[in-house]
Amino acid sequence: MSDLRRGLISLIIVILAFHRTFAQGTYVDEIMTSYQLTGIWQVDQKRLYDPSQLVNHINRLIQYSLDTAFSLREKSYQVMDDISRQPSGTTVGALVLDRLVKGLSDPAAVVRTTCVQRLMHFPDTLFSFEQQQAVLEMAISEESPDAIKLTGYLNPPHAIPVILPIIHQTGSSRAARMAARMAVARMGDPEQILFFQSVIRKAELNDDNLLAIGEVVSYIRRKELVDELIRIVVSNQRSCTSTDPDHSRPILCAYRAMEYLAQVVMNFPFGLRASGDLDTEDYPLALNMVRSWINANPDYQLIKNIY
Repeated sequence: MSDLRRGLISLIIVILAFHRTFAQGTYVDEIMTSYQLTGIWQVDQKRLYDPSQLVNHINRLIQYSLDTAFSLREKSYQVMDDISRQPSGTTVGALVLDRLVKGLSDPAAVVRTTCVQRLMHFPDTLFSFEQQQAVLEMAISEESPDAIKLTGYLNPPHAIPVILPIIHQTGSSRAARMAARMAVARMGDPEQILFFQSVIRKAELNDDNLLAIGEVVSYIRRKELVDELIRIVVSNQRSCTSTDPDHSRPILCAYRAMEYLAQVVMNFPFGLRASGDLDTEDYPLALNMVRSWINANPDYQLIKNIY
């Protein structure tokens, strides 16, 4: 084969490869332009989540994260995060995390909020020291409840004495003060752990309070507080209501408490369904099994590497 022919073939291959990459890569432009014009998000997930195009899509979305329109910037971060959550998205996870952290300095508050909330699903081990510090900086400068709680999850060095003063600042919002209490409790501050333990013990047991207790314990993930949920599971208090509209009588609050334990306890006997219900068709039987498991596993471990 002559050098000229080989050269032509190579050129054709390069042109075809470029055309294919460009044509598929511009799908991001297609959907983002449509969103900008109509405000409606319509997407072909098969094309957007094509494993062979993830890097191309992310690189194009990065350009949209620099757009002058905040709505496009916000959408670009959302889509990048959605891509990273796909089974093949782990290949771009670190890149997306880095972009979301950079988004914490976006001029639009709504974009910063989107970025900090999207960062919550990333494993804490993926964050570098510099990225942790960027989250901490947002927590301090804006007193953003989301950023404060994300800081508690990441537990960067020396964060407790920086976050702690927010609890007692009268000019801080109630949400920021509560987020600060929860964050430092998650990071291990004994005084705040004791505070929440006392609040839980004094609370009247009903649907609303159990929901609040479950949310606090699920975030803080400290054994002292999980033990309070276990106390409810082993009790026979009937002051909660069933989600079944045909079941009007009070039910054991232990049934609801089991659902929160399943979120935080490692090797728990039952998982959760997408609805948040325990993965069982027989709650009374499940409760007996869980109580037996608790008795047999006093040194249970907690799942801590998730938000």
